[in-house]
Amino acid sequence: MFSMSSIAIHLAGAIMMAIIVAIAFRTQKPAELDGEGWRVFRPAWLLHGWILALFGFAALMGYIYLFVGSSRPDAASQMVMLLILATASALGGLYLVWDLYRRTFMWRGDILRVRTWGRGETLYRISEICAVFGRTDDYDYRLIFDDGSVLELQAHMHGVREFMSRLPPEVFVD
Repeated sequence: MFSMSSIAIHLAGAIMMAIIVAIAFRTQKPAELDGEGWRVFRPAWLLHGWILALFGFAALMGYIYLFVGSSRPDAASQMVMLLILATASALGGLYLVWDLYRRTFMWRGDILRVRTWGRGETLYRISEICAVFGRTDDYDYRLIFDDGSVLELQAHMHGVREFMSRLPPEVFVD
């Protein structure tokens, strides 16, 4: 049962999160140039904040599990749930790190280069992008190429907005 104070707390949390996301979008930087002239996408501070929050929560739960415990009669079941929460949070942080750093996106001229751990390098022609979908389930942008290749990008990476602004408007699908 929600009381009025819990509704106000949830509303305040939602407003604070909206402000943080708006600040994250406003503070995005353009893509960095590497030594060869490629513009490289880098994760922005909001994504690093999520990684720190997930690992910090897991560490806090681990500390409670190891050193604090519970004195309630159902302490054993509480500690199992705590361990499940800590594990889920740590796995979420690991997944986010893997998702952000397993591929390196960069572009120069009409070429989009993607380096993937263990799979090498793939080159795409930017002129062959036939559709761009915004806000899918997992990613913020889904690029579809003429040959059917699909590339997904996070909007909270430095350089992505700059890259999207260079694409022709007719490729964007609502």
